[in-house]
Amino acid sequence: GTFGNASDLQIYHSGTKSFIQNDTGHLDIRNTATNSDIIFQADDGSGSFTTYFQVDGGNERTIFKQPTSYDDNVLAFFGNDLDLRVYHDGTDSFIKSDGTGHLYFQQANDDKDIIFQCDNGSGGLTAYLTLDGSAVRTLFSQHTQHSDDKRAFFGSSLDLSMYHDGTNSIIANSTGNLFIDNYADDALTYFRSDDGSGGIATYIEIQGSNTRTVFRKDLNLQD
Repeated sequence: GTFGNASDLQIYHSGTKSFIQNDTGHLDIRNTATNSDIIFQADDGSGSFTTYFQVDGGNERTIFKQPTSYDDNVLAFFGNDLDLRVYHDGTDSFIKSDGTGHLYFQQANDDKDIIFQCDNGSGGLTAYLTLDGSAVRTLFSQHTQHSDDKRAFFGSSLDLSMYHDGTNSIIANSTGNLFIDNYADDALTYFRSDDGSGGIATYIEIQGSNTRTVFRKDLNLQD
């Protein structure tokens, strides 16, 4: 069947499949019934049929009833200016903000977490970083590593830093006093260093139980 003065819209069957073909302008599919939907159905793989996606007129949303699949290098865009994109390039997967504003990962459920997982080195998965919403803290479940000259900063003004400069390790404080505290009852605080033979030895021992400082090695007081 053809529709329009120039047969612009055609509906036909080729003998093996059916076509709705438009040759001029846009092709609009409308359902003007109040609170009603447009439902797209196809075979369910078992000889029957099922809904694949649904244009929900009552709730003003599109509902996908089956998984969606994007081929390699086919991007899913979000935003009027295509600001956010999700895709797989055939080798790696990307969530990329390439337009406007910040990129947020949000968990709005009370007392729930955001968990970052990766391979555990044995073919399984493990948590590396957890944003703990109930304890209000960030939990590192695996070792962290800072490259040479990359500092771990503490304080709103970056007042305290720890880093390795490629040769030496440094704890640097730029504001106020620097305290080393041990709050464990009757515990000790040790200052240890190389023993001159490739091992390690205690040089100074602060004894919380006896409230005294013990020097384990010779003390050299300069003029």
